Amino acid sequence: MQKDEHRRLKGHNTAYEELKHAHKRADATLRESEERFRKLADEAPVIIWMHGLAKDLVYINKAGLSYSGLSEKDYLGHKWLDHIHPDDLQGWQAYESAFTSRQKFVVEYRRLNFQGQYRWLLSSGWPRYLADGTFAGYIGVSLDVHDRKEAEEQKRKITDRLFHAQEKEKSRIGREIHDDFAQRLALLTIRLQELQLEPTLSSRHISQIAELRKQANQLSLDLTLFSHRLHSSFLEQWGLAPAVKNQCKDVSRLHQVNVTCQIGELPSIINENIAVTLFRVLQEALHNTTKHSKATKVRVELSGNNGDIRLSVVDNGIGFDSAAAQNVPTGLGLISMKERLELVGGKLLINSESSGTRLSARVPIGEAPNRSQKTGAISTQQTRAA
Repeated sequence: MQKDEHRRLKGHNTAYEELKHAHKRADATLRESEERFRKLADEAPVIIWMHGLAKDLVYINKAGLSYSGLSEKDYLGHKWLDHIHPDDLQGWQAYESAFTSRQKFVVEYRRLNFQGQYRWLLSSGWPRYLADGTFAGYIGVSLDVHDRKEAEEQKRKITDRLFHAQEKEKSRIGREIHDDFAQRLALLTIRLQELQLEPTLSSRHISQIAELRKQANQLSLDLTLFSHRLHSSFLEQWGLAPAVKNQCKDVSRLHQVNVTCQIGELPSIINENIAVTLFRVLQEALHNTTKHSKATKVRVELSGNNGDIRLSVVDNGIGFDSAAAQNVPTGLGLISMKERLELVGGKLLINSESSGTRLSARVPIGEAPNRSQKTGAISTQQTRAA
């Protein structure tokens, strides 16, 4: 009996020793794996970091420490938050929600570097799990994208200046056409009318003068419309909503297309850049519709809600390949419309099928550059057009 008990205890001790050695081997393997990871991470040319369950920084590689110019003790834990630009802390809500749902996240923010300068970083994070599947926090990488952001901003400023110069030149040419050439043509039409009444003229000459007068009238009208396309005095004097309504009426009358216009609730004051941009998008959309789509009906809607101003143009035409059109040099004006909208923080969506095309433009109110916010900002009237 005693021998059996001795063998049983000896077997337990052996199993315990084997289990103990297995744990040691597992710990050694884990330490070796962590050591390999740290060596690899420290050689990487990007910032690599790990956050724990408390959303605290538990590890950052040498590139991250060199970037900040701080030691681990001055940066780990929650101290990393002290080095993010105050205006960008709200952007970390994506991180907060991702942490809760265990999802990947991507966020751009400004962080202090070793020179005490705020620079833009792009951080991507992925949920981190232990071998048994337990959630352990996040692991991620951060890249300095400051130079790219500055280049994008410079491009935006240059494009903005180009569009403003273009608008200024369009307005000058439009006014010159309206005030000079159109007026001279109108005078010529009057002179032709007077000449037509001359009693000494034969019926053939009278008929020829009548035809010349008709052509002059049409040319005068075309020049006037062209001048309005270049420079909308209606937009300048009365605001976005009346200008949109008037544009729809003009297109409907001149191109024999049934254009309906619905104006919803709009802010009492609209930034000038936003107003001009949306009006130019409408002009281009209606021009494309009348020239290419063979549409018989067009519906235009303009409204503001939830901090946005939305413009939609829907037709029943033959449609087009919007992806292919953007790769064509002329591009149906789509590239120009998209770039204009991007300057004021807006977006352009196009859905085109054989049964028609829907163009939607959305601009957040207040996204346009501050330099256009002024006392003379274009106003709107809440009007409805049938």
